[in-house]
Amino acid sequence: MKNIRTVFLSTLIIMIIILFFQFDPSFSNVDLTPEEQEWIKNHPTITLSPDPIFYPIEFIDEENNYNGFAADYLNWIQKETGLNIEFEISENWSEVLEKMKNKKIDLIGAAVETSERNEYMIFTEPIISVSNIIIGKDNISNNISLKDLDGFNVSVVKDYAINDYIAEKYPKIKLTQVNSTEEGLKRVSFGMSDLFIGDSLQISSNMKDIELTNLKYINETEFTYNLSFAVRNDYVILKSILNKALLSMPEKEKDIIYNKWIKIKPFDRKKEIMIFKLAVFLTFIVLLAFINNLFLSYRVKEKTKELEISNSKLENLNNDLNKLVEKRTIKLSENIKKLTETKDQLAEAKKMASLNELIIGLSNELDSPIGNLKTIVSFMQINNNSFENKLNNDTLTKDFLIKHFDLLKENTNLLESSIRKTDNFNTTLKSLKLHQKLNKNDFVMLNTLILELKKEYLFKYRNVNMNLVINVKNDGKDIKVPEDQITFIAKELINNSLFHAYSESNTYEIILNFIVTKENLIISVKDYGKGIPKENIDKIFNPFFTTTRQRGSIGLGLFIVYLTIRNILKGQINLESDEHGTTFNITLPLKTFNLSQDIK
Repeated sequence: MKNIRTVFLSTLIIMIIILFFQFDPSFSNVDLTPEEQEWIKNHPTITLSPDPIFYPIEFIDEENNYNGFAADYLNWIQKETGLNIEFEISENWSEVLEKMKNKKIDLIGAAVETSERNEYMIFTEPIISVSNIIIGKDNISNNISLKDLDGFNVSVVKDYAINDYIAEKYPKIKLTQVNSTEEGLKRVSFGMSDLFIGDSLQISSNMKDIELTNLKYINETEFTYNLSFAVRNDYVILKSILNKALLSMPEKEKDIIYNKWIKIKPFDRKKEIMIFKLAVFLTFIVLLAFINNLFLSYRVKEKTKELEISNSKLENLNNDLNKLVEKRTIKLSENIKKLTETKDQLAEAKKMASLNELIIGLSNELDSPIGNLKTIVSFMQINNNSFENKLNNDTLTKDFLIKHFDLLKENTNLLESSIRKTDNFNTTLKSLKLHQKLNKNDFVMLNTLILELKKEYLFKYRNVNMNLVINVKNDGKDIKVPEDQITFIAKELINNSLFHAYSESNTYEIILNFIVTKENLIISVKDYGKGIPKENIDKIFNPFFTTTRQRGSIGLGLFIVYLTIRNILKGQINLESDEHGTTFNITLPLKTFNLSQDIK
C-alpha cells in the first residue's frame, strides 16, 4: 500500500511538472529533424550582415556590436538551436543586398520580401510589421496620400522596399534615393525635397535625435514593411530551422524584446483632429471679437462726427473775430507740435523695430542652451529625489548607481555644451563694440597689420592643409588704418570661407588682396569652394542668418562686418559667387581715415 501511494505521488508530481513546462511561457523546445541537426553540424558558422543604421530593428552600435530588435531574436534562436551566427559590418543597406546576391553572406537580419529579392534569397515568417509614413514641412496639408503626389520630389532610402512599391504603383512620383533616414529628413527640412517617406520607427527615432522643428507627420501610406529574416536561396534548411525557432519562441520572450526596443508611440490622428477643432473654435471667437471691434469703431466714428458738428456750430456762434483768430492760431500751434511728436514717435518706432528684431534673434539663440539648462535642472531634481528615496529606503543597487552616474555624465556633457555655446555667443556679441567712432590712437600701418595676420594664420593652421595668400598693391602710399575694424573684417571673411566654403577633406585655398588707390582702400577675399546658393545671397548679411546653425554658427559675423563697413568706415561691400567659389569686394574711402593721417 505504501509503495502504491509512493508511485501515485511520483506520477502526480511528474504530471504537474509536465503541465507546468507546457504552459510556462518562458519554456521552449525547438523540435529539429535529424537532417536539420546534421545541417547545423556541417555549417558551424552562419554569416550575417545587418543594415548598419536600421534603428531600432537592427544596427551597429558605437562599440561595433550588432544590436537591436532582430539581434535579440537571433541571440535567442542561437541558444535554442545551436546555430552559430557571426556578423560582418557593411557600409550601407545596398552593400548588404549586393553581398547576399553574390552569396558572400548567408543571412540578413530584417528585410521585406519583394519579387526582385526572391530571385536570390528566401524569407522566413515575419517577425514584425512596420508602417511607412509621409513626412513634410509645416505648410503641407495633412490630408494628402500617395495618390496625390504626382510630380512631387520625394526622398526614400536607397534600396528599401518602398522604392519598388512606389515605382510600380505611382510611377509619376519623382523619387530621390538617399543613404539614410536622417539624410532624407534633412533634405525636406532644407527644401531640397518636398516629402520623405520611410518607416515610422526610424523616422520617430531620428526626429527625436536631430533638431528639425519645421517637419511634421502628414499621413500613413498603405504600404507596410513585413520584416522577416532573409536567407540565401540555396539554404532552404536554414529557413526551415529559423521558422521552427520563431514558431517555438515563447510569447513572453517576444514581449520582452518588443518592449525593450519598440518604445515609439504612433502618431495620434484623433489628437490632431481635436487640436484642429479647437483651432477652428478659437478662430471663431477671434472673428467675433474682430466684428465687435469693427462695430465699436463705427460707433466711435459716428459719435466723433457728432462732436465735430457740435464744435463747428459753437465756432460759428463766436462773433469775436479776434478770439476766432486766436483760437485758430492756438490750434495750428498744437497741430505743429503733434506733427513734431509724430515724427519723433516714428523715428523711435523704427529704432524699436530694429531693437525688437535683434532681441528676437538673441532670444532664439539663447532658447537652446536655456532649454537644455531647464532639462538638466528637471533631471537633477527627479533623479536626486529617486536617489534620496532609494537611499532612505535602503534599496540602492549597483545597477541603479551605474545608471544614475551615466545619466549624470550625459547631463554634465549637455551642460558643458550649453555653456560653451552661450560663451561663443557672448564672444560674438562683444564684437559689437566695434560700432563706435574711430579713434586716432587705434590706427596702425597697413603693412604691420598684414604681417600680424600672416603670423597668426600660419601658426593657427600650421597642421591644416591650407594655402592663404596675402597680396598688397600699395601704389607708393604708406597709410595707417583702424586696426580693430580692418582686422575684424579680414578675419571674419577668411573664417567664413574656411567654415562654409570647404569640406574637411579639401585644401583650403584663400586669396586676400589689399589695393591702395588715390582715393580708396580696396580689400578682396576670394575662395575656390562650393559657392553660395542663389537663394541665400540676398540674405547673407541679415542678422542671425546662417545655414550651419547645427554646427554652432550664430549668424552675426557677416552682419557685424556689414555694419562696420557701412556705418563706421563709410564704405561698400558686395559679393560674387558661383559653383567655382566666392569673392567679397570691399571699398573703403581713405578720407574716412583722415583723422589720423594726411593722404598725399
